[in-house]
Amino acid sequence: MSKARMVLGCAIVMATGVACAGPEKAVVDRYFGALAAGDNQTLTSFAAVRLEEPVEAWSIVSASEETSAPATLPELGKKHADLVAELDANKKAANAYALERLDEVDEVRELAKEEKPIPRRLQEIADTWEQYNKTDHELKVSVAEAKEAMENEATICRLSVAEMEGFESAAGEVLTKVVQLMLTIDGQQKPYEMTLRRYVLDQPEGAPRPTSRWVVYDLKPTG
Repeated sequence: MSKARMVLGCAIVMATGVACAGPEKAVVDRYFGALAAGDNQTLTSFAAVRLEEPVEAWSIVSASEETSAPATLPELGKKHADLVAELDANKKAANAYALERLDEVDEVRELAKEEKPIPRRLQEIADTWEQYNKTDHELKVSVAEAKEAMENEATICRLSVAEMEGFESAAGEVLTKVVQLMLTIDGQQKPYEMTLRRYVLDQPEGAPRPTSRWVVYDLKPTG
């Protein structure tokens, strides 16, 4: 970014009462600077989202105070592990049930495959087998959703505390700042909102707290 643009950006920000020296200023300038330069390596090192539209100029309109919430990655990891255990337990129970009633279950499977009616003598077994299959499907969906949530959170956390080992299970807090921006795209000014996150995680007693940095968690238009 040119010196003139930097000066202009600070002038706009100061006019709205936001200090140019705030942590959000450095992140915003680095983000759009890397975007303008096509520097994808830098961009992906501290941002989880990429704006595809070319931005000609940018300025900070306002920035919220930091908010704090407990780090959720350990909880998300536990939820995923618990659901995987439930899925495995349901599979084992279904296999045990099928082994005890192998002929009947095979007959139910064949009738279902051929879309034929279930006779009364097999209805209870068919209902039980259907419930096992229904539970299997529901748990697979839940496992996939929990895995996606865990991996998405881990991606953001890793960007913030890149050098920390074992961050997946570390307790701590997540700091969030919301920055209102004015972007110039195709010659038109458009309002956007950028959400920043920083993870402050605990280390074992006596170990230094790992360095953490602000990362771009979200960027979306607001107008």
